[in-house]
Amino acid sequence: MQHLFWISVFLMFYTYVGYPLALWLILRSKGAAQPEVVGDSASPNVSIVISARNEEQTIENRLLDILKQTYPMGSLELVIVSDGSTDGTVSKLREMVPTLESAGLNRVDIVDLADNAGKPNALNLAAQRCQGEILVMADARQTFDSNAITALVAELQDPVVGCVSGELHLIEDDEARGSGVEMGLYWKYERFIRGAESKISSVIGMTGAIYAIRKPLYSKIPEDTLIDDVLIPMNVIRQGFRAKFTSSARAFDKVSISPGQEWQRKVRTMAGNWQLVLRYRWLLSPKQNPAFISFLSHKVMRLLVPFLIVTTLLGGFILMTPFYIAAATTLLLGLSVGLLGVILPLSRNVRIVSLAFFFLVLNAAVVVGLCRYLDPRKDMLWTDAHKDQPW
Repeated sequence: MQHLFWISVFLMFYTYVGYPLALWLILRSKGAAQPEVVGDSASPNVSIVISARNEEQTIENRLLDILKQTYPMGSLELVIVSDGSTDGTVSKLREMVPTLESAGLNRVDIVDLADNAGKPNALNLAAQRCQGEILVMADARQTFDSNAITALVAELQDPVVGCVSGELHLIEDDEARGSGVEMGLYWKYERFIRGAESKISSVIGMTGAIYAIRKPLYSKIPEDTLIDDVLIPMNVIRQGFRAKFTSSARAFDKVSISPGQEWQRKVRTMAGNWQLVLRYRWLLSPKQNPAFISFLSHKVMRLLVPFLIVTTLLGGFILMTPFYIAAATTLLLGLSVGLLGVILPLSRNVRIVSLAFFFLVLNAAVVVGLCRYLDPRKDMLWTDAHKDQPW
């Protein structure tokens, strides 16, 4: 039991502290950060892919935002798949076509699906219809910095880079102020890890709201895929190309003010991680997965933490020495502080409560996500973008 206790503590420490620290040390040993790639004057044809469902209220602003891009309009096409929308999304899209064409867009392709088949199906269909050399994946809700597409394409000038992720910036308006503290901390933490992974080898996962991929490297994904923005880049890495991250390509979104919305998003993400680990054995093979260590450290280990918490607590109280009891009690106290954040949301304005809350919720989502993925009655096809964070 003593060995199990220390192994559990070590693995938890490695997951949240040791791995980021190792990345930092590797970057330090490599010296100054490498400058980002600056593309040449070529402007390859780019296809912007948007999958949307019931986005009547947001789609017009999204398309007008695309027209603000500095990338040559004549080298851009827009492929939009309406995934069984039941509102006026398609009508709004068709109304926007003359505006888009007059702005110089090379091509506008609107696909109106009668049934809601999910985002993976929409992406597969869109990829088949795209004519550009590069696919830029976008969501219907977020907006782009005006230089975003130019920055993504610049990274792909490097022939060893197969896909590149942009950076999502969360905007906290007056209505949401204070509600997204822990989410902001999480994104800062994730941005560091992704940036370090990108500089060292490949980043594990794209930012779903903004990333680009060479069209020939796009592999059709199963229609029940839960986190396409991880499976798609991992398929690219498997083909021998690098997946990178650039902070020069930025997308913007508002911090969610709905606890239920954020919880559903976390559960779905964790269910998707379980799906990857349990379905695709090649991801767990050092011979078949060129990014095996990063995938293991960044994705797999986080799925084990809830179980490591249990073994740590059991070990501490079973060993029954003052040290082990104190260690287990400290961990239990930390979880209790996180529970305080659940019971009293205003307490999350205190940094330590916010961190404990996020740790507790994240690991609860791992367990619930596993149960939801294994539940044969599950229906992982989400139908309302604003209530459930689509797909």
